[in-house]
Amino acid sequence: MSSTPSEWLERVASVHRQRATPEQLEAMRARADAARHSSVTAKKARRMRTSLQLSSSAFTSGVGFASSDATPERSMAARSAMRSLASPDFLSPVRCAHALAQASSIEEDEADEAELEAQLTITAQQLTSGAGAILDAQSVQGALADPSSAAALAEQTRQLELALNQLEVEPEDDQARAAKFELYEGFAKLTEDARAATLELWASAQANFDAAPTVKAQIARDIAQIDRTDNLGIDFDHLRVWFVHSMCRASARNQRVIDGILGGITTKLELLSSATECPICFEAFGPDRPASTLSCAHKCCTECWAHWSELAGAGARAAACPLCRHEEFLDRVLTAATTDSAAV
Repeated sequence: MSSTPSEWLERVASVHRQRATPEQLEAMRARADAARHSSVTAKKARRMRTSLQLSSSAFTSGVGFASSDATPERSMAARSAMRSLASPDFLSPVRCAHALAQASSIEEDEADEAELEAQLTITAQQLTSGAGAILDAQSVQGALADPSSAAALAEQTRQLELALNQLEVEPEDDQARAAKFELYEGFAKLTEDARAATLELWASAQANFDAAPTVKAQIARDIAQIDRTDNLGIDFDHLRVWFVHSMCRASARNQRVIDGILGGITTKLELLSSATECPICFEAFGPDRPASTLSCAHKCCTECWAHWSELAGAGARAAACPLCRHEEFLDRVLTAATTDSAAV
C-alpha cells in the first residue's frame, strides 16, 4: 500500500469534498452503469459466438473427415448436439422466457448471463465424453476460453474444409444421402438462427454506442454485410459436385461473416466498458494503480478497495460498492475522516 489507513482516509475525504458535487457524482454513476451494460452485452455477444462455433463443430463432426466417419448414428448424434448448442438460450441475446417480460435489472441480467455461460460450458463438455463423443475436447476448450483465438479459428476452418470435401460426391446409399442432407438442413438452420440472433443483439445494443458514433456506424455497415446479395448467393459449381456441398459452403461463408460481426461487437463493447479511473480516489488506473473488479462489475483501485473494506469492517464482503451505494460510502468516509481528525 502506498499510504496508511489514516492518510488514505484524509486524502479520499478531501478529494470528495472538493470534487464530488451531486452533478459530478450522478454523471460518474451514469458512466459506470453504461459501462456495466456494455460489459454484460459483450458477454452475450461472446456467448452467442461460442454457441455458433461449437454448433458448427458439431456439424463438421457429423459429416466426418473420411467416408467411414459418416454413419447415420453419428449424423443423428451431431444433429442433436447442434440443437443443444444452438438452443435459443445459448444463441440468442436473451432467454426465450424473458423475451416478452419486462426489462430486467442489470443485476438480474448479469446473473442470468453468468448462468447461461455455465450451462453452455457444461453442455459442450458433456458432448466431448464417451465413445460417441461429438466434439473434440481441445476444440471445446479453445472455443470456451477464447472464441476469437486465431489458432482456434484456423483449426475450425481446416476441419470444415475436410468435412466439406466429404460432401463433394453424392452418396450412392439412400440412407447416407438422407443423413448428410439432414445435417445440411441443421447447418442451414444454424445460419438462419445466428443471423436473427445477431440482428436482435444489435437492435438492443445500439444505445451502448451512442457515445461512439463512428464505431456505431462501422458496426452498422458490418451488419449490412450479412444480407449482401453476393454473400447470400449459392454457386452450384456448374454441377461438378453434389449440390449439398455448394449450399453448405454458402452457409459456412455466411457463418464466418456473422462470427466476425459478433467478435467485433464483443471487442468494441469490452473497450467501452473499461473504466479508466477509480471512483474512490479519482486517480487513473495504471501500472502503479491496478484495479480490482467488484461483483457488480464496477472497478476500484486495489489500494482504495482494501482500505475501504477495512473501514467498512468484516472484510470485503461488508464493503458496499462506492458507486452502487454511493451515499452510504460517502457518509461513512466523511464521518470517519471527521472523527479521525478530531481524535488527533
